[in-house]
Amino acid sequence: MMNHKGQTLVAFLLFIPMLLIMLACIIDISYIEKEKIKLENVTKMILQTTYKDENEPVDFEQVKKLYEKNHIASDNLQVNASSNGMTIKNKYSVKSIFGSVVGLKNYPIQVNMQAQYRNGQLYINKE
Repeated sequence: MMNHKGQTLVAFLLFIPMLLIMLACIIDISYIEKEKIKLENVTKMILQTTYKDENEPVDFEQVKKLYEKNHIASDNLQVNASSNGMTIKNKYSVKSIFGSVVGLKNYPIQVNMQAQYRNGQLYINKE
């Protein structure tokens, strides 16, 4: 009769690193999605508060301050206002929580939204 008590321990020790890597990936992906949703919501809020009238000029510095107030980098911020509406594009990187495990130190996040007035109502589209 052979003793198989060590097989379970070896299988468990081989399974633990895979489980930890999967857990790190899940946490990183959740963090990235949270930051992406935050960027989209802040951009939507900025469009609603700064684009009051299609004939009124948009203040770039006000848009930039609103991003910074919400702890979002505005280094790559682009704001375009025209007769078709207002477009905001922003791109920044989020530090990875488990970058050394997953293999990426920063994750790029970007948003591209456009606001237009049609029949006196504001419509916001995500491009």
